[in-house]
Amino acid sequence: MAAIKKRKPLIIGLTGVPGTGKSAVADYFRDKGAMILSGDKIGHEILDYNHSAKRQLVKIFSRDILNNEGQVDRKKLGLIVFSDADSLRKLNEIVHPPLLRMLKARIKKAKSERKSRLIIVDAALIFEWGIVNWFDFILVVTSPRYLSIRRMMSKGLTHRQACQKMSSQWKQSQKKELADYVISNKGSLRQLTKEAERIHKLLSRYESDF
Repeated sequence: MAAIKKRKPLIIGLTGVPGTGKSAVADYFRDKGAMILSGDKIGHEILDYNHSAKRQLVKIFSRDILNNEGQVDRKKLGLIVFSDADSLRKLNEIVHPPLLRMLKARIKKAKSERKSRLIIVDAALIFEWGIVNWFDFILVVTSPRYLSIRRMMSKGLTHRQACQKMSSQWKQSQKKELADYVISNKGSLRQLTKEAERIHKLLSRYESDF
């Protein structure tokens, strides 16, 4: 009997400006069986376990960025880098190279294992990193600016910090223009779920082609 060949998974880049609701969309796809790779979580791993990166960050920003356990305090670091473009550039130069290496390795592993037909990479900086060609399709989540800011403020940021975080990335209009698919999140979880369902159905049509 011939072996059954598993279909190659689709690799989807899920992105958008901060506070648009990307995580909620990722959760929907996870519930539908997709494998989710989070750029944020990998970035946290770099800060927690990459000793070279940690040493470089302490050298630049001092030990004030560490908590009582000697780990990088992401909130303290965020307050520094999102209020100063040069500090953000220095952070990115240290963290992004190992982050991208790890992300690429995990995509490769997920593709080889073929445990899911959809692999979703949830990452805010897909365009900024210049890795669009890693993906079969790019899905951008959009939201009115005031709602995005409100969501970020609900997580502890001030209005100013939320605005600074948004301004550190490409504009929403730029990301939307380059997207293969767009989900508009205007505040209702029910509507967001319907939009995610619509995209899931569209992507399902492509699965048989791989």
